[in-house]
Amino acid sequence: MLTVFMFLFLLLSISAIVALVVGLIKPERVIRWGATRTRRRVLLITLPTILVSFIFASYFASKSITPEEKLAMDKKREEQQIAKEQEKKKKAEEKKIQQENEKKEKEEKAQEEAEAKVKKEAEEQQKLAQIEKEKEQPKTPATPNGTTADVNGGSYSKDAIKTTLNRLNDNINSWKTMNGGKLNTHDVVAINSDLKFVLEHVQDLESDIGSNSQIEQFKRAINAHINAFEQGSVNNISKLLIQANAL
Repeated sequence: MLTVFMFLFLLLSISAIVALVVGLIKPERVIRWGATRTRRRVLLITLPTILVSFIFASYFASKSITPEEKLAMDKKREEQQIAKEQEKKKKAEEKKIQQENEKKEKEEKAQEEAEAKVKKEAEEQQKLAQIEKEKEQPKTPATPNGTTADVNGGSYSKDAIKTTLNRLNDNINSWKTMNGGKLNTHDVVAINSDLKFVLEHVQDLESDIGSNSQIEQFKRAINAHINAFEQGSVNNISKLLIQANAL
């Protein structure tokens, strides 16, 4: 019964809306009695009718809902609220996981960079230690009575020069490969230290066999390479290798 009243008042409100629209265009089509047939009178009749009919239709609609239907509606609203909260919680957890992953990636990257830096520093220290060790080695072989002497007119010094330059050339190529074709400050220090070590052997060779134009030219070339490496204008010793083989 309540549902019937609801539909009746709803139908009345719809009819009043139609009458309002028609009456605003042609009032005489709606108001068929009385001498006054104006739009104002149409408004005075239809608007209250629409308002009252909507109020009663809403009232009977709410009363026509059974307890079971109301319980079902409440349950549906509750499920929607729970689903909304779960979705919100899921997004928060996903955001938290993403932040944790980003933090972990940054930490791993920082750790890798630190390990690479430590490894590079260790290699630099190893190179410097090797250079110092070679410097401390005797320049000429020992004789049976414990003194040092040159062999075959400076051949030992020549061999030491060539050996040091060949090893240095291999090191330079290796360092350039590690550093993208460039030499860093530590590399230049190690190179110049080896070149000074070679220069000492050249001076020993000069003491053994005497000075000549090749030796003087080679000494000037070594000093020029030391300055050039410090200024960054050269990154190889190919010319020195050629001159060393010609000694």
